[in-house]
Amino acid sequence: MQKIFIYGSCVTRDGVEWWPEHGFELDGYVARQSLISSQSHVDVHAISFDFESIASNFAKRMAKGDVAGNLAGQIRNHEPHVVVWDLCDERGGVLEISAGQYITRNVVYSTNPIAGRTLAIGTDEHFKLWKQALDQFLRSVGGIRVIVNATPWALVNDKGEPVNGDSSKAENFNNLIEPYYAELESRGLEVIHVDQSKVIARVDHQWGEAPFHFVDDTYAEMLVQLKALLG
Repeated sequence: MQKIFIYGSCVTRDGVEWWPEHGFELDGYVARQSLISSQSHVDVHAISFDFESIASNFAKRMAKGDVAGNLAGQIRNHEPHVVVWDLCDERGGVLEISAGQYITRNVVYSTNPIAGRTLAIGTDEHFKLWKQALDQFLRSVGGIRVIVNATPWALVNDKGEPVNGDSSKAENFNNLIEPYYAELESRGLEVIHVDQSKVIARVDHQWGEAPFHFVDDTYAEMLVQLKALLG
């Protein structure tokens, strides 16, 4: 079995139930941690956030990891064969707590809003910091293979309607994230590209309808491409 560490979100994670059929085994998962935040350590006392206000244990653990910037350490501890990385959690940008200290802009922090300056995805400042964080990330994982899951967000659901009644959010994210994918490919990283026509949102998905909650066939296409890369 190929041991795979997921860095990303439900784009990749929700297809794990089919992994055994392809010889894949989940070996570690970090979610809700943007790349810039992952390379930054924030003192928990500096943000005065009550982590106990987060009801979900998983969300609480991910939030603590985000503040600590523990991605690289988690990957090294697991020693996977490969890291599969999707960029879904870049969608909110980051919050600058102080110079050089960042956390991911995530809804879980809304229970006790944290003061800071927002850096939105797609801006020149965000992209520059993201590329610097990419340099650090690639150095930190050493020789571990990294494959990028660049499956776009769905524009339509399985009823043939715009996702949640409006596809503009998904279209905007797909456009904003393209330069980031281009940068990753320019660095020589392997990238999974699922054609937009095969990316369909599932209305009755277990986590609800969203442009990154897909029908089974979309996950199947991702896995076909991942299998082709890994053999």
